[in-house]
Amino acid sequence: MSQILLYGVMIIGLAIALPVVLATMTAAMVFLSTRQLQRIVNTFFSLIALGKIKEAYQSTAFEFQANTSQLELVEFLQDNLLMNFKKGFWLCRSLKKNQASLERTITNKVGQKIKLKIYLRKEDRFWKIYSIEKMKPDIFKKREDTILFSGLLENGRRIKPIIPTEIQAKQIVYNTLISLSDTVETNNFAEFYDSISLLWQKQTSVTDLESAFQDFLDQQFHLSGIAISQINLIEPPIINENNWLQLHGQVPNAVGYPSILDFNFQYIRELETWKLVRIKINIEKFKTEAIHNGNGKKLTSPLQWIVATNEFQQDFWADRN
Repeated sequence: MSQILLYGVMIIGLAIALPVVLATMTAAMVFLSTRQLQRIVNTFFSLIALGKIKEAYQSTAFEFQANTSQLELVEFLQDNLLMNFKKGFWLCRSLKKNQASLERTITNKVGQKIKLKIYLRKEDRFWKIYSIEKMKPDIFKKREDTILFSGLLENGRRIKPIIPTEIQAKQIVYNTLISLSDTVETNNFAEFYDSISLLWQKQTSVTDLESAFQDFLDQQFHLSGIAISQINLIEPPIINENNWLQLHGQVPNAVGYPSILDFNFQYIRELETWKLVRIKINIEKFKTEAIHNGNGKKLTSPLQWIVATNEFQQDFWADRN
């Protein structure tokens, strides 16, 4: 009887102690994980303060780098006088399996209070800084702590990179068109693959590019003496919802016969350079028809352009999700 009572007491004791032990173990794991996250964030800012900008930038998540150049990161830190902030205690706002967030209010060297929120994600099993958000220190918005954007943020919105001028945008388009033309002409997509964004490279291959542009190869696509002055932007350069630079326009007679080349190219910033992440191209071939006057004589001009066929068309891009 006494043994039964003893076993009963032991079972009750275990039932009471087990949740406490599990809670203690969970708290210890959270504490260790939080310390690890703080160490990652403090190391990042320490590298910045030591002038090791490249090392700090390369320690961030791939998605952060895909949406924010090293120069843009430096400009953000300089604008907020955070280049000399080294380390401090960060409050853990959330900690899930593959994502977490830390925040703190920093007083910079001129006394300005800046509330920063650092989002981290696991990338290849390692925690990396995914986004840095600047928030108003006197306003606290209770919201679901879900990472929506990578890169640099301000009050929940992504800080947009500087948009190139129209002349710069036309030069970017020109370089892309010439690169594509040379690629098809030599049937060597390896160099073209090396020139596209790292984001796109991770999702495609040289073989995929060759397959996507097989029609261009079959019909021997070639740009005939195209000049930057021929490039017409249908709309001004914009940064779209993906934080990609979008350039949409047309080039007349780009392929050596009456035609309109319609393009929609999209780029992301990588290492301070706009890199291709989407290419949409359509070439409409035209035929000409002489217009007669009332006396039955042909007029040499104007010529009427009539859409005949869609010679080339392709839309190929990286998946943002």
